[in-house]
Amino acid sequence: MTRILKKYFAFLAIIQIFPVIAVPVMTDAMREEAYAASVIGANLCYLKKGRLDEKTFVLNVEKVIKDKGYSLEVLNKDEVQKVGKLVAKKLGNDCTNGKVLQNEDFLFEMFKIFNWNI
Repeated sequence: MTRILKKYFAFLAIIQIFPVIAVPVMTDAMREEAYAASVIGANLCYLKKGRLDEKTFVLNVEKVIKDKGYSLEVLNKDEVQKVGKLVAKKLGNDCTNGKVLQNEDFLFEMFKIFNWNI
């Protein structure tokens, strides 16, 4: 379990960077949405692989969002949940592969879902 957590936190560090690289001007709200979606996606990936149960999934997502200083309300946004599912789908079987989140097609799809006009 410790190995999973180390990989997970390394993945969180990667996903924290990808939106900043991809978007020249991001508001705090945009960063919060992208971060929350990526946290949901990574945890969904582990849930689908059977490495987390539903209760742990919820607790992990809430803890990471709170630890970052973000409001849990961001998790209720439809767009955040949709992008989170997209992140999980793109991760496939490799829940720590942050490279898939740097894919141009993925970023365009994410922008479209979030309705970010940049």
